[in-house]
Amino acid sequence: MGILDKLDKIEVNADQRISEQDLMYCETQQQAYDESRMALADMKRRWNAAIKAQREILGGSSSNSDTALIYLRNYGNISSSEFKERLEGLHDILIDTIIRYFNRTYHVSVSSELIRDALLPARPERGWRRDEESEKQYHKALQTLALSYNDIVDHIIIQLNGQSFSECALEELKRKCHTAAWNTYQKKPDYEVKKDIVRLISYACSCDNRWNGEKWTLRDSSKDILRGIAHYETGEYGFLPAGLGRLFEYNGVGYPLIEFSTCDKLKQIRMFKNGRMDIKFANAQFASAFAEQYLGLVC
Repeated sequence: MGILDKLDKIEVNADQRISEQDLMYCETQQQAYDESRMALADMKRRWNAAIKAQREILGGSSSNSDTALIYLRNYGNISSSEFKERLEGLHDILIDTIIRYFNRTYHVSVSSELIRDALLPARPERGWRRDEESEKQYHKALQTLALSYNDIVDHIIIQLNGQSFSECALEELKRKCHTAAWNTYQKKPDYEVKKDIVRLISYACSCDNRWNGEKWTLRDSSKDILRGIAHYETGEYGFLPAGLGRLFEYNGVGYPLIEFSTCDKLKQIRMFKNGRMDIKFANAQFASAFAEQYLGLVC
């Protein structure tokens, strides 16, 4: 089966298109995962056989003492349990690696925890009395499990709730902007629109007077709103217009006013020592449209 045939198969199964680049990335991770599973299982088997042979030669078949392993016991942390733990942990690595790829590529927040719960064996509950047989069966299931990236992708699509990646990314972005712009306890906005200015009125920024001058920094919630502005300006995710990236720097900026001469919609951001921040747009229509689409008009 060729790449395009596999791509069509995923489209039908998941009802969501993933790109050929996505498919090739997943197949590469699958190959590395499969090879690692076979290698670790083989090393575990060989190591157990080597230990058994050493005990039979030096310690007698009835001895389990490590005194019979003088040629093997000094190899650091190498042991049968080490191979077992690494083998069992490969599933988490595959799931987390693929989830990170899709989250990073499409700017979504798919939960790897939910997918682990769906695809991995459930660990027995640990009460006051440990069920040795249940634990044994659990570890056996983990060591024999062979995950497929197709199942992981299917569960990623499930979490999109019928949306495309771009629709889900935009919804998440707007949800973060809305959360940042509203006082959920008092059910009122922490912003106001004044003609061409969207004003963040509640602790949007802070100024630290240092020996070498002022340092202006933003709250995380304000940064969420600025990410929304960046998308509103460019239509892209993860891209910040010239000058806007300085506000995301860890040490902040040394001045309260930043102008954006290369932007069509965003023109200026001014910060105040009382925590207020004014975001000036090219006109009142741009300001009101951003507030309506990204910040929301109701809590």
